Amino acid sequence: MLLQVCCPSRAWNGGFEIFLKIAEILKTHPATQYSREGSELVCEVLIKELAEAIDSPSPSYPTITSGIETGQELEWVMQVVSHSLTLPFHAQPAYDSLHHAVKIYLAWCSSLTYHPHTACPLPLRTHPDLYFRRIVDSLRHVFVTRDAEIMPREGRDRLIGLKRQAAEIQGILVAVENLVEEVSEEFKDEVWARVLLFLLNVGDLMMGEARSVGRRQLDGIIGT
Repeated sequence: MLLQVCCPSRAWNGGFEIFLKIAEILKTHPATQYSREGSELVCEVLIKELAEAIDSPSPSYPTITSGIETGQELEWVMQVVSHSLTLPFHAQPAYDSLHHAVKIYLAWCSSLTYHPHTACPLPLRTHPDLYFRRIVDSLRHVFVTRDAEIMPREGRDRLIGLKRQAAEIQGILVAVENLVEEVSEEFKDEVWARVLLFLLNVGDLMMGEARSVGRRQLDGIIGT
């Protein structure tokens, strides 16, 4: 049933039947309750559609984010995006989902600025402060060292995973720096408070890891 419902479409043709079916599955069977393989399948399909809406925004053509009209629907989608941030860095297609999930959340952070990305769902545009805390909390997963079950402790796969993780960390920290500079006056206090806690937390996570590129970027943000 899952394979039938989650068949990806290259074009989002009118209506949102596929999205609604996926959302209903998520409502009753959260992604975190699937096997690893099942979780990655659900994430891969939905995350791909969300990422395409960011990469190719078109105000005149409906995308999956156009169908996210209520807070409950956004909650379902955010559960999948957040779960994707816990996937492996070294393996495909899991890393593609993780990479897209980072892109989605960073684009959605623009809802706190004067120029939100067109792919930001309506509930997020209406109350961005309500969802910002969950977004930054979820992005912390990218900074967490994967255990041996998820990422090998040695060899080529480990090097690939660490390199990709460092790149994602740098991208997040650059985006956070930009957000602090561009946040609208209405949300400035909220963003500054959440970002400070976020930086303190991820700084601790990186202290014991050989991720100098991320550490240098973090030091630059704190110094501003």
